[in-house]
Amino acid sequence: MIIVDGVYSMEGDIADVPGLLKLSQKYGSALAIDDAHSVGVLGPKGDGTAAHFNLVDEVDLIVGTFSKSLASIGGFAAGSENVIHFLKHHSRPLIFTAALPPRTPLGVLAALHVMEREPERR
Repeated sequence: MIIVDGVYSMEGDIADVPGLLKLSQKYGSALAIDDAHSVGVLGPKGDGTAAHFNLVDEVDLIVGTFSKSLASIGGFAAGSENVIHFLKHHSRPLIFTAALPPRTPLGVLAALHVMEREPERR
């Protein structure tokens, strides 16, 4: 498995997702991107590094946090049904966690709506 940050926070370097995708395909590995510093910044709608390169459907797992651009707590993991099923049943931190309070994802949704309606803020 190849795991990278989409944007590295110290210098703002952007991962070479197209190159990493070729490498992962060559060796039959999965590609995971941590978009903690990319959501709200990169991509046509602030939707992250894979979207920036138009490769969302090619990346196996995209994870991120709500605590940066979305001004909240918690996070997300996005991938195929098989990948998410595996995480749900084998990730100890997920197994022993509780659901977010309802107002938290509602605040995240509100922040996402602002990103859509007011792209100049990105």
